[in-house]
Amino acid sequence: MSKTIFFNRIKKAVLVNLLLLAVVFSARAEVVFSGEHAVGSWNAQQLPVGDYPVLAKASAGDVIAVTISDAGGSGRVTLQDVSWSGFADEYDCADGRHYFVLTEAQAQTVAGGGLIVTGENYTLTQVELLYKKALWEGSVDDNSGWGQSDALSNGLFAGLSAGDVLGIDVTAINDGESWHQVAIRVDYADNMISASTSEAKTLFYELTADQVTTLQTKTINIIAQYLKVSALYTYAEDKDTEEAEVIWTGSQDTGDWSAYVDLSYDNRGSLSQTFKTDVLRITFTTTGDGAQIQLSNPANGWAKFSEEAFANVENSAETQTFEYTVANASVLEDIQLTGIIVQGKNINVTKVELVKKEGRYDAVPATIGEDGIATFSSSKHLSFAEAGITPYYASEINDGIVTLTPVDNKTTWGYLGYVLRGAEGSYDIPVIEESEAAYPSGTNYLKATSDYAADLPRSEEAGKYLYIFAKKGSNIGFYHLGDTYKLAAHRAYLCTDSDIRTAGGASRITLRFGDDETTSVRLDTNALNCSASLYTLSGQRVKSATKGIYISEGKKIIIK
Repeated sequence: MSKTIFFNRIKKAVLVNLLLLAVVFSARAEVVFSGEHAVGSWNAQQLPVGDYPVLAKASAGDVIAVTISDAGGSGRVTLQDVSWSGFADEYDCADGRHYFVLTEAQAQTVAGGGLIVTGENYTLTQVELLYKKALWEGSVDDNSGWGQSDALSNGLFAGLSAGDVLGIDVTAINDGESWHQVAIRVDYADNMISASTSEAKTLFYELTADQVTTLQTKTINIIAQYLKVSALYTYAEDKDTEEAEVIWTGSQDTGDWSAYVDLSYDNRGSLSQTFKTDVLRITFTTTGDGAQIQLSNPANGWAKFSEEAFANVENSAETQTFEYTVANASVLEDIQLTGIIVQGKNINVTKVELVKKEGRYDAVPATIGEDGIATFSSSKHLSFAEAGITPYYASEINDGIVTLTPVDNKTTWGYLGYVLRGAEGSYDIPVIEESEAAYPSGTNYLKATSDYAADLPRSEEAGKYLYIFAKKGSNIGFYHLGDTYKLAAHRAYLCTDSDIRTAGGASRITLRFGDDETTSVRLDTNALNCSASLYTLSGQRVKSATKGIYISEGKKIIIK
């Protein structure tokens, strides 16, 4: 990387607002080809996708990095697609790495068929594919003299290390001028990196350890003359591993838990799109001993999401990161609906990222108690098949009885009420597409609270008869709602036009499951056929039974 200072005439700096587009990515790319191939005079190295499948991942904006030796400053590197149509050509190449940014059309041809590397006067030693990931967008330009950005957050460079590559996208905005220049300036004075070009191109630089430290700790600006600088990217080693989206950047000193970064409710932004297995990455520096960091739940009195959401931090001059994995659907839902609060002691927070992991998926929490039955609802379409849970809808009502019909493919539709049957436990239920969910084939008398608790009125005030699922003593069923009631999120209640309680005045509405002969009528273990085998829902045979759901002679029974 050249350290030559191209700015031999300095004009008065003019401050303008920056929305930068620089390219920052890791030099540790995914290797396509490694070896020694003497190109000599147009002795091509062919890289078909069939033999080099990494190239099938190429997308617009990705970079082909070609490493050469024996060039002596006079090598010519040419890239062609497999139909021998050239799309990149660089002359007078020295030994080292050379970078070629793929357009959309070029990426399509490379991903579809592969690549040919050819040219003159060098030995090819390596071809890599670097994956583009957007980090920040904006603009800084000047058409008359110098344009200078505001100071950039050091957190933008927190993930860099020695050997990584820094690149800047530039476009000339005054072809009549000869001083098209750009630089990264340190402490408003020295130019750490600088270049002069009148082309629209990406300028690449390999960073030393000292330069990385400077970017992460000093005041950094971009200055430009007759050039426009326009976007910030990061490049990952493997396209399939993760994507880091910046949620917030700035500088927030927490003091002694007195200040915080508020990413809750209307401020949560892309956190509403968090999925299970994603990681929240916080970049920060410490400001004293006894430093601490915590991710707090706005929906739960700002308590930490879990024990893993808190850490004591060693005081250090180095920039540090704290990562919290979204490991279960309960935490996931709180983050999606209400966001996070970043708190701590003696830390200065500079960046919050959402790291999207491979295999990530959306999920909703569901809980079934010891009796093996629960009501449920959600705003999302879900599949209970892998959890071994059967969802039912209330298809028919009679005096004192509600008939529950199972959903054939064990899926639920958003904003509808259901009854679940399964083993006791807490479950993370995966979200599915609407086309995969089965809508109840008939009337469903179960109504949903979905993602938020609902204030239910007295039945008389609602103009309907409302029934709440509950257990009283040993009896489970729906009970008439005679007063106002706050029903929790992800629950369901029974709603009818007429009073379906029995004429005798029994308060409980009995459940009749349409896929077996069992109801919620209390069963006595002594009444079981002693010669029949008794199994748990997981298939384990038992000699005697306590409360719960069992299988006997091919039928489900409930013991209370």
